[in-house]
Amino acid sequence: MDIQHQESLGLTFTAEQCKFARCTVEQLLKAAVLECIAKEDAVEIFRRQDFYSVTQEVYENLKAFASKDPGSQRDLEFVAKNYTSYAAVLHYRLAN
Repeated sequence: MDIQHQESLGLTFTAEQCKFARCTVEQLLKAAVLECIAKEDAVEIFRRQDFYSVTQEVYENLKAFASKDPGSQRDLEFVAKNYTSYAAVLHYRLAN
């Protein structure tokens, strides 16, 4: 979806929203990894390029959740921390 189409649908977010949301997504993913494996193994995973790719995918999912649900009031942080359906997608992306 191009930027003009996103703007016409009201799907854009401020730079500040995006910055905080990306940090939140990365923290949530790291917490999920640390719940499952030893810290030493997790550190190796965090250094890999595909961890960054997964973070990007999960972040894009977050934006989609916030854009499509009027109840979220387009609050990326709220969706990331409170939507169990988003948490399920996060864990699915991480596992696969």
